[in-house]
Amino acid sequence: MRSAYNHLFDYRYNYQLGGEEFAMTALLGIWLLFLGAVILVTIVNYVLASIGLYSIGKRMGKQNAWLAFVPFARTYFHGNLAGSIQLKNTTIKNPGLWKLILPYVYSIGSSMMFMGVFVMVLFGITGSVISGNAFGAGISFIAFIGIYALVIIISILFMAVLQTLRILINKQIFGMFGNGNMPLIHSLLSAFIPLYEPIYLFILRNKPFITEKTEL
Repeated sequence: MRSAYNHLFDYRYNYQLGGEEFAMTALLGIWLLFLGAVILVTIVNYVLASIGLYSIGKRMGKQNAWLAFVPFARTYFHGNLAGSIQLKNTTIKNPGLWKLILPYVYSIGSSMMFMGVFVMVLFGITGSVISGNAFGAGISFIAFIGIYALVIIISILFMAVLQTLRILINKQIFGMFGNGNMPLIHSLLSAFIPLYEPIYLFILRNKPFITEKTEL
């Protein structure tokens, strides 16, 4: 009787273990499928956008059109195709350079600010705890939360600025191939719909210019 019980226990244990292994295998499979889809979309995005930018640049007479295929340099080349962007009384000169360096300036600045505040608050909390000043430790912690929230707000504002710059650049490029509100509509769709921008650039590569374009 005991042997039969042990056999039944071993069967249930192995069955449960097999179920856990199956679940882990299924989760791993789903993760690999998701990762593969992300990699595929990234490759398609890069190839279509590069071909589109390269073709448009060549037709505009750009000698450095090959930059469309070079990581990071492609970001500059994308903005360079738009040329200077006029906004009422303000002119954005060399938008490609701004599009390239702004993320790095933000990353470095925000990291330094956050780390500086973190160290200051950490020392403040540590000193307050050592001295037995619970009120000071609480104030330091609240200050850290406040600064962290400020960094998040700045991040959101920065992303809005960068997205606006991207829309303006695309609007200027798309405006070489269409009139009216369509360039703006396509620019907005490119900003919020994945793969829209590279596909549309790829489609535009052989379309005729509506105005004469010279070297920018």
